[in-house]
Amino acid sequence: MPHILQNLRYLKENQVDSLQTTLNSSLKRTLHVYGHTMALCADMGIPPLRLTQKVQLAQLHFRQTQVHKDSIPGILYDITMSRVQDLPPQAMEKLMQQAQNHLHPQSAQYPPQVNQARPGNKEKSYKNWLRVQASNLWRRELMTLKSWLLAPGRFRAYVQHNTTDLERINLYKPAPYLHIHHGHALDLIRLRTQAWPQYIPTHLHFSGRKGRQEYQHRHCVYCQQQGVLGDETHIFLRCPATASLIGETATQINRILRLFDDLPWSSFTHTHRVSMQECVPLLHTYTTKLLSLLVTLLPSPLSESEDDAHDSDP
Repeated sequence: MPHILQNLRYLKENQVDSLQTTLNSSLKRTLHVYGHTMALCADMGIPPLRLTQKVQLAQLHFRQTQVHKDSIPGILYDITMSRVQDLPPQAMEKLMQQAQNHLHPQSAQYPPQVNQARPGNKEKSYKNWLRVQASNLWRRELMTLKSWLLAPGRFRAYVQHNTTDLERINLYKPAPYLHIHHGHALDLIRLRTQAWPQYIPTHLHFSGRKGRQEYQHRHCVYCQQQGVLGDETHIFLRCPATASLIGETATQINRILRLFDDLPWSSFTHTHRVSMQECVPLLHTYTTKLLSLLVTLLPSPLSESEDDAHDSDP
């Protein structure tokens, strides 16, 4: 990541978009997780590069106006900003000012952690604070996807199932479940980022052998119920074909929840149960058993998803 972000502040908008596409493709191929791109970036703690670019530009503005304001670059920057209205739209100084206004509208007042930091640490403290502001902006964009007025899709399903994780203060840090040493992170990433098309029908947004189906028409193929959406909630918790398996696991899950002084399993909503982090090792064991069961229920597995070639589909 450092070599990708090193000169991000100097790139034009179309160059940032191109770099974002390259980063998304590289991330998928490195992890071998071909789920929804934005869901994968959110779990990995990689906000959109357009926001990271604004953080770098605002940080550079702070460096020239506060940290090195008495140096030659700081003085020249101050002189240039005195006639900023005469600069072209793509001028570096104008972009720095726009980023500052976007992330820190009240630039005359700096947060306490910046004011109280040592002189050598002020810029780093300000950068960390800017990342929190960028996280708030991105979180606001993500939460709009929970609206029932929007068409259902894989990314909306991701946001609904993982709202608690997305409420963490700094979205530049990976999701909490990746910090738990359980050895099953990759499978959980595939589950959360809609990358299990072989087992969960709603994850299969495109197939080379079949025509594309809208999200709401990707029905369960394991049970006899007609017209039931085959999403994570149904497959894991409601499907009659897998009901006995979750019943066997519920006692063990309740035992773990008591260790965390948490509420019993029955008190959680279906959405919360799918995304619970306290029982990560046990839920992975359950998931492994579930996949083995689904393979026996489905004679011919669903086609592999082609997310890397058709990433624009929901």
